[in-house]
Amino acid sequence: RLHRQSWESEDREAATWSQTNMVMQGEGGTMGCAHPVWAWDQYNVALCAAVTLALQGTFFIIAAALQFDKVTDLAGASNFVVLAVLTLFLADTYFLRQILVSAAVLVWGIRLSGYLLYRVLIVGKDERFDKMQRGFTLSFAVFWLFQAVWVLVGSFPVIFLNATCDVDPPFSFLDAAGGIMFVVGFT
Repeated sequence: RLHRQSWESEDREAATWSQTNMVMQGEGGTMGCAHPVWAWDQYNVALCAAVTLALQGTFFIIAAALQFDKVTDLAGASNFVVLAVLTLFLADTYFLRQILVSAAVLVWGIRLSGYLLYRVLIVGKDERFDKMQRGFTLSFAVFWLFQAVWVLVGSFPVIFLNATCDVDPPFSFLDAAGGIMFVVGFT
């Protein structure tokens, strides 16, 4: 059942804010809502950005210090996995759609990062960096920054899905179409 605050006319603004942030109450307490790390970041986007920048920054430091590019694709693909798992557990709702989408990202990310790491180890280099100076250079750092932006923006659908507070809606044609596209693209 939903609880709403009653309010006086002078408290209308505060009550409107409270009303829009209602939580579903069950017999055992709060259920069905995401748990933002920061109150002002309802979808944990800022947290995901911080995690992405930290992860990409760490891999940049490793790649720049060792002056090699063998970890670039591993860092990008694995970052998608980290954000999917992180947002799923932060949500604490575990709707079937959230679990399936997060599992699809997990399987895809592990497969992709494993393949790309294997490929660069066999080939010995990443040709995208042949004309780029490795090390602590601006061009190398900009590549890593763009990779962080790519990961964060590409993760928005799973970030927002996993942060939902709504009751899990029934599956639709779009869910089936998405599942079919995943299976076809994965094979």
